[in-house]
Amino acid sequence: MIVKRNSLNFSNPLISMVFALAFFGSLASHAAVTDELFQAVSEGNEARVKTLANTDPFGFSRAMKEKNAQGNTPLAVAAQGGHEKIVRFMATQDPFGFSHAMREKNALGNTTLALAAQKGHEEIVRFLATQDPFGFSHAMREKNAQGNTPLALAMQEGREEIVGFMKTQDPFGFSHAMKEKNYDGLTPNQMQGQGGGAAMGPAQSGGWGTTSSAAAAYEAVCIPAAGSSVISDCVGKINKIFDERKAALQQLSDRVDRVIACKDNVMAKFKAQSDNLLALQAQKHAELLTEWKSASTSYGKSSAKSKVDQAQRDNPKEFEKLHKIREKELRDCEKIP
Repeated sequence: MIVKRNSLNFSNPLISMVFALAFFGSLASHAAVTDELFQAVSEGNEARVKTLANTDPFGFSRAMKEKNAQGNTPLAVAAQGGHEKIVRFMATQDPFGFSHAMREKNALGNTTLALAAQKGHEEIVRFLATQDPFGFSHAMREKNAQGNTPLALAMQEGREEIVGFMKTQDPFGFSHAMKEKNYDGLTPNQMQGQGGGAAMGPAQSGGWGTTSSAAAAYEAVCIPAAGSSVISDCVGKINKIFDERKAALQQLSDRVDRVIACKDNVMAKFKAQSDNLLALQAQKHAELLTEWKSASTSYGKSSAKSKVDQAQRDNPKEFEKLHKIREKELRDCEKIP
């Protein structure tokens, strides 16, 4: 006996209309949640942000990935505005989506870290570092449309505490970033105070990007010595020491460059993999959401909702696998001789 299964006939105008209404209703609902979220974060309205997340967790997670006219995500808007509590709350709602949003760039090429560093929101910068320690080093050197890194923007605005924190997080990456030039040919040191903040000279910056010179050593040590032959011998020894140190520093610098290049390659691969995974998950969520909203019975809605919930539980596991692979590869980069 052959059992004939019922199937939806999309040639039926009524059925087509129901599915169209469900689809466009979903789009309208998502747009409304997104608009409300952007308004709430721009105003620093933490209570409203939490209400949106509790009312529609799935819609909230999707809205976190959207961008406004300036290319900023809700996370970027919150970080730029200094709304630390909202930034921390967003991290609890969707940790892996949060990590992805951290790396997103706006229309000017600025990441969330760049915006927070430029505005001087030190606690947010510190929090971002705790959320993705391995990615923070890479993000510190991520250039915007003008070729400026978050480190350069922080120095431009005189954000001394943030610059100091960045140095403690990754001394090697910091040293490399200090040599990076923007598209005007300026290093972070040369940009100090250009944004209106106080310039950080050697006294304030602890000698960031500066080195002692043989001339300074000569003035301090050789001049007080008596006799021209003594002075000549002193200068010769100092020059020899500086030559040796210069060679050692060059070897160290070359190794740092190799480590940084290795880490950049790992991060580029990770970004491509995570972007692809996010796209697949977004497509799957959209299909499940449509199934849920178009279900005609309570059982059908319950079944579809269970699928949505299960997908939300599975998504972090998939990202966690990617993060573990990335962290291992980044640790391997540190072993480069």
